[in-house]
Amino acid sequence: MCPGDVRQIIEDEIGGDWGLSNLHGVELQRSLMKVPEKRSYRNSWFKTELPVATDNRRMIDLWLVLEEDAAGHGDYEIVFGEDRRQFGLAHRGTFINYYGSFRDTLAAM
Repeated sequence: MCPGDVRQIIEDEIGGDWGLSNLHGVELQRSLMKVPEKRSYRNSWFKTELPVATDNRRMIDLWLVLEEDAAGHGDYEIVFGEDRRQFGLAHRGTFINYYGSFRDTLAAM
């Protein structure tokens, strides 16, 4: 999967509703990454007592697609897991959870 594929999934979900926002007042035109970036996040679901496996890794690679604070880079982020084809939230380098669609994840922020 390439950045363009991820961006297309988001644009398909948004349709023409670029005014879509959430309780944090996120503006898609300002906060959505023009080109999604693959980054490594600490996995909040990692369990040290279990063997390392696909679903149990200390670090997880996800596509960063939206930064709540695009200038400060410190607040919530929407990420995309290509293996699950789901969007989720991350905060300060830690993956929190999957929420499903882009719209559902934006609303969960």
